[in-house]
Amino acid sequence: MVAGYFDIEADFTESLLVSFATRYENYSDFGFTHNYKVASRYKIVKNFALRAAFSTGFRAPSLHQKFFSRSSTIFDAEGVAQEEGLFTNESRAAQLIGIDKLKEEISQNISIGSTVKKGGFSLTVDAYQITIIDRIILSGAFDDGNDPELASLFSAAGAGKARFLANAIDTKTQGIDIVLGYQLKMNSGAILINNLAATFSENTVEDIKVPEKIANAGLSGDFFDGQEEAFLTLAQPRSKLSLSNTL
Repeated sequence: MVAGYFDIEADFTESLLVSFATRYENYSDFGFTHNYKVASRYKIVKNFALRAAFSTGFRAPSLHQKFFSRSSTIFDAEGVAQEEGLFTNESRAAQLIGIDKLKEEISQNISIGSTVKKGGFSLTVDAYQITIIDRIILSGAFDDGNDPELASLFSAAGAGKARFLANAIDTKTQGIDIVLGYQLKMNSGAILINNLAATFSENTVEDIKVPEKIANAGLSGDFFDGQEEAFLTLAQPRSKLSLSNTL
């Protein structure tokens, strides 16, 4: 890997701060990537400021996502056991079904917020949106489609159906973070720090990228099923509240 990084920050006025950062990287396994961040903060008055930022990012497939394989027993809704295999994207089974090799996920991040301080009180509010392009998910299960070569590969792996990890979807996460803080000075001189934090967020699937070979075979529903979509959009709580006190 070869990489270069550049970062600059400047106060254009007493109220306006602007920063810019960029990073160039070249990886032996998936090539060149360029990411950057632009951020700004503007003080309206002494104790009140607005801030905003936009950035891009990426995440390369991990080793286990690219090379891990296994076979397991899965029970369907009627309690019937089925053998399913997780095949790598480098496998012959992936080529026959039409699953492409894994590539990096790309993200775009936008945030805007404000901060207020008055005496011992502080309040920060930040709204954000994170878009992930080519997100890696676990596909649905495919049978051999009466293909003798696939049937042989499934039999050798001890599986009746196959699943894969694939760059299958684009997702969007939108949310807002609120943190209310208060510092109380005790008679002993110690300071009690109190923070009440709330997070509200929502995940949505913006696009499903079904490979052409799978779509032409009428297997789009098997590529990204409702169970995997529920894991992404419903498995995590949409709101979280926490209270911390530190002395």
